Amino acid sequence: MHELKLSDGCIRMYQSSIKLIHSVTKKKRHALEDVTFLFKEIHHVELYKPFWPFSNGYIRFSLDGSHHSKKNIRIADKESFPMLCYSMQEYKRLKRIKRFIETELEILHSG
Repeated sequence: MHELKLSDGCIRMYQSSIKLIHSVTKKKRHALEDVTFLFKEIHHVELYKPFWPFSNGYIRFSLDGSHHSKKNIRIADKESFPMLCYSMQEYKRLKRIKRFIETELEILHSG
């Protein structure tokens, strides 16, 4: 298991699944639950680069195959599948996670 701690919570990656653990504050404010899903359920991963100091970045996982039409931090903050990042350091870590997951998806779909 690999764990990435973020300002907004943490992401735990297991051999075949990923778990998004939201911060207590975010859970209370938006009535969110922690989410666990298998890599084979993920259709794509969207990574939004922060534009400091105007907006935060985020990583969002799509399980239904639909691409989200807008990269909107206000909408992403209220959904269960994204995790926000508040610094370029966190963004770079999320970028590595995105590459890892996309590599796993390629392996799953090619076999």
